[in-house]
Amino acid sequence: MKFKYILVFVKLKYLRVGEQDIVSLDC
Repeated sequence: MKFKYILVFVKLKYLRVGEQDIVSLDC
């Protein structure tokens, strides 16, 4: 269960980074 929670946390963090990259390209 802990492992699954960690995977979700990493996935959300990765998605946030991807979002920032898209915003940078937009600007």
